[in-house]
Amino acid sequence: MAESRWKLIVGKKISEPAYISPESLREDYARAMAETTFSKNFGDLEKRIKEIEDLKQTLRPDVVKRLSDLGIQLRESSSKKKKPEPCKNGKCQHVIAENQLEEFLANGYYVVAVLQSGKVVVSNEA
Repeated sequence: MAESRWKLIVGKKISEPAYISPESLREDYARAMAETTFSKNFGDLEKRIKEIEDLKQTLRPDVVKRLSDLGIQLRESSSKKKKPEPCKNGKCQHVIAENQLEEFLANGYYVVAVLQSGKVVVSNEA
């Protein structure tokens, strides 16, 4: 793509003789957008996470140690994260991710607020 064309796409000022027809610019823009934007298709995300978790389980301890020595830390799977500790006096609040909400509601918690980040504040106090 000519320099004048990509400058038009990104909104740069160019000399008047370098302008091109809108049809030609439309085609160049469509091609550039296809190569520079991300798709919002996350359909395989859960499948990929499961594959990675399964792969981590197959690593030998010496490989995990070698990765650690190289500065690569493997995160704990979301299913192995610690549950919140019991509350003092039996009353407490937690800030949780939306995917944990069903579990807390089943255990007698109530929704107090929904934060802008998408996280949820729950409490076991009525």
